[in-house]
Amino acid sequence: MTPSTRPSVQGTVVATVLVAVPSLVLLVQLLLVAPRVKKTFDEFGLVLPWLSRNVLAVGMAMAGYWWAALPSCLALMFLAIVVIAWLRHFQRRPVILLTALLFISLFAANVIVAVGLFLPLVKLQEGLSK
Repeated sequence: MTPSTRPSVQGTVVATVLVAVPSLVLLVQLLLVAPRVKKTFDEFGLVLPWLSRNVLAVGMAMAGYWWAALPSCLALMFLAIVVIAWLRHFQRRPVILLTALLFISLFAANVIVAVGLFLPLVKLQEGLSK
């Protein structure tokens, strides 16, 4: 590999941010937001849709075992970043595809969790305002 074809540090930082930020947002949603939202739903005795029940089940499981979930999620995120950095050093095209795949998957997971948690909250607020 010649010096002119070496990957830029900025590209590696961008790839790292594209994986780290959605991972951390997903972790916060499941560990911190899900238990608070579940408490609200339980107080009002709401019947939740399938998606919300499952998102809350995953969030409550992660919150219950945070001592295992937190280091595991952070280790997986760190491993993904190391693999991306290592691949960027040797082969440029596969790392772009890997980064895009990870980003799209994490973005989709964030959207699913957000919809599962906040759509029933919006309906609850609409019901309370009537």
